[in-house]
Amino acid sequence: MDVAFSDSQEQFRAAVRAFCAATEARLDDPSKSRGLKGGYSAAFYKELGRRGWLGLQIPVEYGGAGRGPVEELILGEELGRSGSPSGNYAGTVLEFGQLILRHGSDWQRRTYLPRIVDGSIRAGHLYTEPEAGSDLAAIRTTAVRDGDGYVVNGLKTFASEVGRTDYSVLSARTRPDVEGERAISLFVLDNRAPGVTFTRLDTTGGKGTNQAYLDGVRIPARDRIGAEHGGWPVFLDIRLEYWTKNQGYYCGTLQRLLAALVAFLVTPRDTDTSAAAAGARQRLGRLAIDVEALRLLSYRLASNPRRHADIRQIATLKIYTDELLLRFTDAAMKIVGRDSLRSGGPVLGWPDGSLENRYREDILKHFSSLGHAFARSVLAADGLGLPQTEPERWQVGDGTPGLPSILSSTRDRG
Repeated sequence: MDVAFSDSQEQFRAAVRAFCAATEARLDDPSKSRGLKGGYSAAFYKELGRRGWLGLQIPVEYGGAGRGPVEELILGEELGRSGSPSGNYAGTVLEFGQLILRHGSDWQRRTYLPRIVDGSIRAGHLYTEPEAGSDLAAIRTTAVRDGDGYVVNGLKTFASEVGRTDYSVLSARTRPDVEGERAISLFVLDNRAPGVTFTRLDTTGGKGTNQAYLDGVRIPARDRIGAEHGGWPVFLDIRLEYWTKNQGYYCGTLQRLLAALVAFLVTPRDTDTSAAAAGARQRLGRLAIDVEALRLLSYRLASNPRRHADIRQIATLKIYTDELLLRFTDAAMKIVGRDSLRSGGPVLGWPDGSLENRYREDILKHFSSLGHAFARSVLAADGLGLPQTEPERWQVGDGTPGLPSILSSTRDRG
């Protein structure tokens, strides 16, 4: 398919590209800014809000621009192409913002959306637990009703953003006596609330994450998102944002890094690299095709008016993205050679300073919560119509057959 943009969209792209080229973003803490998203810069993020670019899909009544997902993808692509820091943009604007917009109460929309738009708040999520990784229906964190609020107790892991965000989307069990997804509710958690503490965990990707401890944390009932015990269908409805929230940034970053690989090969060196270059031509040709395919798939989904319901397209894009990121880095390391194993030094201008770090981080996508393996299972069942084994079946809120769990648990999920 051809990607055709309106005059307005082309003008918007030009404005973002010019801004990124002219702006030198100072990272808040370079030592904690490793990874594909370019790092964290509060000043740069605030400037995105001042320009109205954090509210592209948020209605005008809440301070947004009332534009569409194509513009959102353009913004992400240009940020990635320039290597600008996106920080918590995707988690705040695309995941948290769309969740509040589509499922939040009127009070929640009026309270949180304008602050998302102006860049005054940033958000992440707290889903995963030590005993509930890919199977998020197995969480044990509880939220017990107490007067006009809830008292929350539990432990969340891989809480990467909790230390640098203001709010988190929290999943908790509001029916402790019931197993499975029918007992789960979603909440907006103030990360600075009494009883919230977190400790850092080092990871193979190098950027680190956190464990978040919730000890008697009180959350007002008005900060519950959707119906009580109804959090699971809400989570499924925002799986598009959960799986593709960094899509534009991936597209732009891979285009930039592909150009860097080409520049690496054509730069004269002291040693004869003709043999390596001959093999690299084949790898680069394949990568160029893959990067363009990813871009086309991304804009195809963004242009689809039924994108939230097209689970086959969503799962396909998730799988293709995860596999391409790792395949790209693997090919880049082979092209660069032994220098790609060097840690901490600038190699090809990668945001985190080394290809080996990028490789370690990309591997994680293949077994993250509700991630790569889950998307494959979704595509097999809902996209291709393959039968599910009985232990894989579970029900969505109204009792109709839902997506399969990737675990073959035989326990009764209530």
